[in-house]
Amino acid sequence: MTKEILLSKINEFHTTQGRKGKGAIYIWASGNGGRVRDNCNCDGYVSSIYTLSIGSVSEQGDFPWYGEQCASTVAVTYSSGAYTDQKIVNLICIRTVTKIYYVFSARVVDISMVN
Repeated sequence: MTKEILLSKINEFHTTQGRKGKGAIYIWASGNGGRVRDNCNCDGYVSSIYTLSIGSVSEQGDFPWYGEQCASTVAVTYSSGAYTDQKIVNLICIRTVTKIYYVFSARVVDISMVN
């Protein structure tokens, strides 16, 4: 069994049977390689039938300079499209038994907890 087939079967299982039979929804960013003419149609996760692909739009409603265009994008959300646009910042704190993870602007910072 190839890696692609195995991943497809895993995704199918989780979207239909995950969360104790409730199923799962996978959401994936369309990509940020537009500056180098990258195309998210070639991304295996974005183009998967088990994934919803979300793109970005600037504050002015324009396609951002870094955005990737592809057929699988089902929706867009605001992002920092131009240097003059307002910036969006996310901060998420994930606490486990031994560590605290801070996710800030799509970067994960690993902070080991001190006893």
